[in-house]
Amino acid sequence: MNWKNRFPKRWHPVLTKLVAARLAFFNFISLGLLKTTDALILLFLIPIIISRVGIDNFGIIAFAQVGLNYGRTFVDYGFNISGVRQIALAQKEKRSFSELFFQVLYCKAFIAILFTIGLCLLIYWIPFLQNKASAFYWGLWLVVGQIFFADWFFIGLQKSYLLTIANLIIKCVFALFIWFGIQEEADYIYVLAFQGGATALIGILVTLYIVWQFKLRFQWPRGRVIKAYLQSDFRLLGTNLAIEMNSSYSLLVLNVLMGDAITGYFNVMYRLVQPLRFLLIIFSQTIFPIICAKTKEGWLALKTFLQNAFLLFVAFPLIGVLGLMFFAEPIFLYFAGTVNPELLYSLRLYLIVPIIILANIPAYQVLLAYELKSAYASIYLIGVIFNLITAYVLTRFFGLNGLIVSVLLVETLTCVGLYIMVKKHFKQITKAVEVL
Repeated sequence: MNWKNRFPKRWHPVLTKLVAARLAFFNFISLGLLKTTDALILLFLIPIIISRVGIDNFGIIAFAQVGLNYGRTFVDYGFNISGVRQIALAQKEKRSFSELFFQVLYCKAFIAILFTIGLCLLIYWIPFLQNKASAFYWGLWLVVGQIFFADWFFIGLQKSYLLTIANLIIKCVFALFIWFGIQEEADYIYVLAFQGGATALIGILVTLYIVWQFKLRFQWPRGRVIKAYLQSDFRLLGTNLAIEMNSSYSLLVLNVLMGDAITGYFNVMYRLVQPLRFLLIIFSQTIFPIICAKTKEGWLALKTFLQNAFLLFVAFPLIGVLGLMFFAEPIFLYFAGTVNPELLYSLRLYLIVPIIILANIPAYQVLLAYELKSAYASIYLIGVIFNLITAYVLTRFFGLNGLIVSVLLVETLTCVGLYIMVKKHFKQITKAVEVL
């Protein structure tokens, strides 16, 4: 290669890996730069929102958002995984995207209607939720926005930069809504509505762009196809709900046991760690279509790609974690408006979570790439059951720190379980490669 003559020999191993994974690396860099800006906008809004609505109302917003995030997970169903895989295969086989795109859109709209009805019934039946009803009702715009957010489509085509540009525009519109629309404490009920409204507005424009750019032909809803999609991805839905519960159930427990103010502080911690989670999501989504393709080349090719990708990526989250640990006090003071030793200790303890999540990415990517959905789902469901017990017990007796210890235990259990499943099904994986 010509580039070898331009660089010292000691750089050749790293550069060879970069060239071999150039498409994945480009997608990661483009996603990373824009997604980082996205995360920074959200962080920028935290002190503004807290200063205008108060830490207690910020806790209510966090609680309502957790409930509505379950709705977004329902709407995504399993399309964030199966849709990516089907789009990637359709592109490789040069098949039309029209039926897949529109039927997934109809599926998401149907699920959103069911979730809205279910949420309204829960609020009617549960007095605790009635006190926060306004935040939930206005926040339903989040669910509407998720219908049109076609992230799975762009990721499957490995055009992640388009997705992230759209996401960045959404956050900018959301920031403008917050800046001009939230002026007093009572306005807290509109925060989630502004976020969902921005997502819906840009999502509709993105949907129109996809139809135009890829020359999609309009498709009417087909009950048989929609039913098939819902049936095939049901286990993925269970897994996605388990993942969502593992990450958000803690906040629900905290709100019920310790009130809105502590919930607000924990939400600040969650938001500070969220850019690191974004990095992990970007990395995972970027490499998944490539891993699916590598399954046809053999286990050795897939393993080599994973090793090279991780060597190139691992420094990013590690630097982020160390930076947050070192500058924890001024950072938390700026965003939350107050700080004490207990909150600092809790934040630093919570920063271990992204490292554990990073460690489980290879295992669950392999399981999904080889269609071992049951093995993948079973681990996350075990994690949910474990989380339901430990989060409540440890929070009740040890408060915020007990809650964070519970999160660490659940993530560790999940990580170990995923690797056990890979080892258990290893013969099946290598056999699948031979058949392919």
